[in-house]
Amino acid sequence: MARSSPSSHDHPTERLMGQSSATNALRLQLRHLAAFDTLGNPHAPTVLLLGDTGTGKGLIARILHDSGPRAAGPFLEVNCAAIPETLLEAELFGFEAGTFTDAKRTKPGLWEVASGGTLFLDEVAELPLPLQSKLLKVIEDKRVRRLGAVTERVVDVKLMAATQPELATLVQAGRFRADLYHRLSVVLLTVPPLRERQEDILVLARHFLAQYAEIGASFRFCSAAFRLIALSLTLSGSHPTTCIPASAFLTSSSPARFFSHSAIKVCCLSS
Repeated sequence: MARSSPSSHDHPTERLMGQSSATNALRLQLRHLAAFDTLGNPHAPTVLLLGDTGTGKGLIARILHDSGPRAAGPFLEVNCAAIPETLLEAELFGFEAGTFTDAKRTKPGLWEVASGGTLFLDEVAELPLPLQSKLLKVIEDKRVRRLGAVTERVVDVKLMAATQPELATLVQAGRFRADLYHRLSVVLLTVPPLRERQEDILVLARHFLAQYAEIGASFRFCSAAFRLIALSLTLSGSHPTTCIPASAFLTSSSPARFFSHSAIKVCCLSS
């Protein structure tokens, strides 16, 4: 895709590897969305990223943050599935000293720390229902109250969330609040899997091989590996993070070795 000016190469969206139509469309969407955010804007739209595991939703969130007026502010990422419910509440909302046994001193939550920047909630579908209620209130009021506190603090945070399962399905099953879903999905952005942008495979493969070359290793893809990758990605139900076969050989004075997709990580949007 033609670039409008030399400086466009420095734009954060250029971190997206590939020139397929899907990737180029995603770049344009990110630039368009970034223009709708302003510091101190209580109506800045929340963004919900949809996509399979391994498609790079975290990378997209970071690019969107870096493309807008909050780029100089903090970017905080939380995996909602990786933190126990009791700890997640304290992590998000903070707490006052003495609120519980181990609360020796006051600690601000990530909502406060992210003020002026972006808070990215990955795996948001895993949020327990009680925390969903508290999250909804912060989104609506733009205020947060630490655990054990009696006063609220104003926060200016751009909220982004990501999910692999369809939240609408979880809403119907009673596992996710409908009102929170509508608050999170003001903007829905789908990150296409690699199987839908196969034109990017060579670009990505060469990018990662070049990274390995920087540490003194010499790699190459054999033609058979490329055929296997293309075939596996077109199979019904196949997924980039699980179906990309072993695909690279080490070329040096030593015997060639076979490398699996986990070593090359071709399935990612970027490193």
